[in-house]
Amino acid sequence: GTRVALRDEHGDPLTYTNAEGEVVESTALVAGQLSSLYRKAEDALRDRQLKRRSTVLTAEILNRQQLELIAACVLKWDLFDEERPVPCTKENVITVLIAAPWIRADIEAAMADAARFLG
Repeated sequence: GTRVALRDEHGDPLTYTNAEGEVVESTALVAGQLSSLYRKAEDALRDRQLKRRSTVLTAEILNRQQLELIAACVLKWDLFDEERPVPCTKENVITVLIAAPWIRADIEAAMADAARFLG
């Protein structure tokens, strides 16, 4: 995976205070689009779609599927809400990506940048 700095809507780093009292930037560890994890998540979404043959694809459905794919590739993060850590669950990742589309854009860009995963 690769680390992605988590930033606010103005581009400033999101930070938290660690156990030693140091201010640390929040990051997420993500898998790339060429990873087996990404391919497995993509295949699972396709399989689910094929099982629901009667479902008409809409922009909302496609957006939700993309959010699920991104969430499957967020391996861990150190994100805090006030002083409490936000668990890195699929549901929490999707909630954050919806609420903060700039974070989604940064994570998607990192996932698509194959050079970040080499070496």
